[in-house]
Amino acid sequence: MRIALCDDHKENIMSYAEVLARICRKHRIELEIDPYISGNQMLFELEDEKKHPDLIYLDVNMPGYDGFSTARQLRAQGYESEIIFLTSSGGADSILQAFDVSAFHYIVKDETSGERFEEIFLQVYERCQKKSKETLIFSCAGETRKVFVDEINYFEAQDHYITVYYGKESFEFYSTFGKIENMLHGHGFLRTHRSFIVAKDKIVQINRNQIELQTGETVPVGRAYVKTVKTAWEPLAVPR
Repeated sequence: MRIALCDDHKENIMSYAEVLARICRKHRIELEIDPYISGNQMLFELEDEKKHPDLIYLDVNMPGYDGFSTARQLRAQGYESEIIFLTSSGGADSILQAFDVSAFHYIVKDETSGERFEEIFLQVYERCQKKSKETLIFSCAGETRKVFVDEINYFEAQDHYITVYYGKESFEFYSTFGKIENMLHGHGFLRTHRSFIVAKDKIVQINRNQIELQTGETVPVGRAYVKTVKTAWEPLAVPR
């Protein structure tokens, strides 16, 4: 997890870095910390960065760009990093400004307990983990769906439309199976029929002409695909 720590007092940066290192060791979380002593410095150094921080701890009271101004500038530049403000007050004005930039939370210096600090960190870590999961984006008729790859069960082609079935939902969009296969290359999907592509790890059982999925659904397996599908899937199968 990559964290940016921005505070105009170096001793605060060192203190928070030690706390975060201790929490991450405890929970076996990989940690990388980038320290900054001003909002101006952070904005300048992050400007050309291709990899954005997962999480930014941002001091509210700093000379030059204060924490809120820095956060607004980051959001304007397209940064979607989670933000936790470091503040000396938990007043209503601070909370409202934190909402303005979609901050995750805030820490009140010298007041927020170590237990609460850890609790907030683990909550934001879980959110970052979900955000980092691989996603695919599908669009049709002005509607866009962002779908986690590991939630997809299968794709079905009908006429010129493709339907993706994921979790307990589905979404229909215009495409070709050729494009879908290219998109899914290396992600563990199998072409099982001229009209179906299935997630290999969602298969429970393969019969002569159909596949049973973890959801209880069945999809057809074409005669020309049976051997290839069984060969690719059987190494993953768990004996019952």
